[in-house]
Amino acid sequence: MMSPARSTVGLLLLFLCAAWTGGCYLQSDGVALERQVAAIEAQQQEFETRLETERRQLQQLLRDAQREIEELREALAEARSSPQRIIANLGTQVDVLERQIAELRGLLEEAQHQNGLLRQELEILRQDIELQLSTLLDR
Repeated sequence: MMSPARSTVGLLLLFLCAAWTGGCYLQSDGVALERQVAAIEAQQQEFETRLETERRQLQQLLRDAQREIEELREALAEARSSPQRIIANLGTQVDVLERQIAELRGLLEEAQHQNGLLRQELEILRQDIELQLSTLLDR
């Protein structure tokens, strides 16, 4: 739909063109020019509508892209911190294992010492029994 201001401007241009081209203005020329102006205005309105639609679509695409970039940044930060957490956990596990190994070594050394003492006692008992047996046999 043509606005009154555009219609007035169109008619003014029509009259100026007519005056400039020799002053002959036919009503059929004016009607044809008005139709052309109306067609151009309709095309312009359609173009503006499509442009606004495309602008909204591009804005939505931009928002989506920004959201995805933020999600990727968060995933990257988590991925970067994940090896550090794994290393820290492994360090803790190694410390626990080292303590357990030291404790087991201590228990092993203690068991070896006890075993050595028992062997000594056993040897003393064996010698004592042999002595008593030889004494009994000698009688």
